[in-house]
Amino acid sequence: MYMKLKHHIVFIIIGCLTAALIGLVAVQILLLRQAVRLTNRTFTHNVNSALSSVVEKLETQEKLNRALEMTMHTKGLNQYRLEMPAR
Repeated sequence: MYMKLKHHIVFIIIGCLTAALIGLVAVQILLLRQAVRLTNRTFTHNVNSALSSVVEKLETQEKLNRALEMTMHTKGLNQYRLEMPAR
């Protein structure tokens, strides 16, 4: 009887450890998915911010060029164009 009880306890311990390991793997998978989603959101936000900044600079450059063209056209000096310096 003592031997049967030992085997029973060993199987219970193995079952509990198996359940704990499965739980830990599940938590790791969930955390990894969340980290990937957060990284994708951060990347998308950074790309959108960079593109917005470029669009804003191009719009400003275009507005300045139009203003310069209008000014130079009225003065007969249409050969000049304003270029934004590269960064």
